[in-house]
Amino acid sequence: MTTNDLGHATAPVALDTCILIRNTARRMLAGVQEACSSWILLPQETVRECNVPYAAVAGKRIKRRLEREALARWGRNWSDPQVRWLRTEGRRLTSREARGFKRWVYAEVLRNDSAYTLGPKKTEADIERAEQIAVEALEGDPGEQWDKGDPLVIAQAARAGAELVGTDNMRRVHQAKLDTLIAEWKAEGFCPNARIPFVRTADEAVAARLHDEREHVFDRRCTRIAYSVCRPGSVAGRFPEQALNILDGFMIHLEADGMPGTAAAIEREKERWLKREARWFDALEAERLDLPRTRAGEDRRREYEQGNEPGPQVVRD
Repeated sequence: MTTNDLGHATAPVALDTCILIRNTARRMLAGVQEACSSWILLPQETVRECNVPYAAVAGKRIKRRLEREALARWGRNWSDPQVRWLRTEGRRLTSREARGFKRWVYAEVLRNDSAYTLGPKKTEADIERAEQIAVEALEGDPGEQWDKGDPLVIAQAARAGAELVGTDNMRRVHQAKLDTLIAEWKAEGFCPNARIPFVRTADEAVAARLHDEREHVFDRRCTRIAYSVCRPGSVAGRFPEQALNILDGFMIHLEADGMPGTAAAIEREKERWLKREARWFDALEAERLDLPRTRAGEDRRREYEQGNEPGPQVVRD
C-alpha cells in the first residue's frame, strides 16, 4: 500500500473481466492508480477470461462504425453485396481487435513500465476459497465450477492483497458475508493484506482515492486525471473546444462504462467553467498530470488491435 500526494492510503486494485474490457473505465482507473503511485493487478482468471467478452464488445463497436461509414458512402439503401461486405469486414476487424487485445493484456502485465501487473498463479487454496465464496457469499445458484469465474477472481484478488473492482456481475455477491469470509481468511494468513469492504464499484474505488469533503475539490481531482488520460498527445494547433470535446466524450463513455459518479463529477466541474472554456482549457493544461504508464499502455493496445507491433517489450525481472 502506498500514500499518494493527496494523503490517501492507496491499495492496488484488481479488475474483474467486465471492467477490464471497458476501455474508458479501465483507462480512468489506471490513471487514478498511477496518479496515486499505485497500480492495477489483473488476477490470472481475469486475464484468462477476457478474450471472448471483449470480442462481443468490439464487435458491437465495429458494427456501428462500419454502418456509419456505409451510410456516408452508399446512403440508406444497401445492396446485397454491400451488406455481405459489411458482415465480412465486421467479422475480420472484430477478430483482429480481439486477438490484439488479448496479446496486449498478456504482454502488458509483463512489462516493468506498465500500469498493470499479473496476479499470482492459481493454487488449490484459491479453488477451495472460491468454493467457499460460491456457497456462502453468492446469491442464487452457486454452480459447481470453483476453478473459474467470479468466485475464483475474488479469491485470487484477496490473496494478492488488492481491492477488487467489479461491475454488474458482482451484484450476486453478498457483501457482508464476503467481508466476514475475508476477515476469517486474514486471521488465518491466507490474505493478510486484503481490505474490507473488499468488492467496490469503479466509482467507489475512485471516490476512496480522490475524496475530499469539499465537492469542488473532488470534482477537480477527477477532471484533472480524466483530462490527463484522454488529452491528445499534442494540442498544438487545436482550439480549446476541440480538446474539451475530447474530455466531454470521455465523460460520456465513463457513464456508459458504469461510472456515473465519476462522470457526474466531471460534469459538475464543466458547469463551473461555463462560458469560460478558454480559461478552463488553460487551467487543465497547467495542471495536467504526466501519466506515462497509462497513456503508453493504451497506445500499445491500439497498436496491437490494429495488428501492429508496438515496439520492444520491457519485461519485468
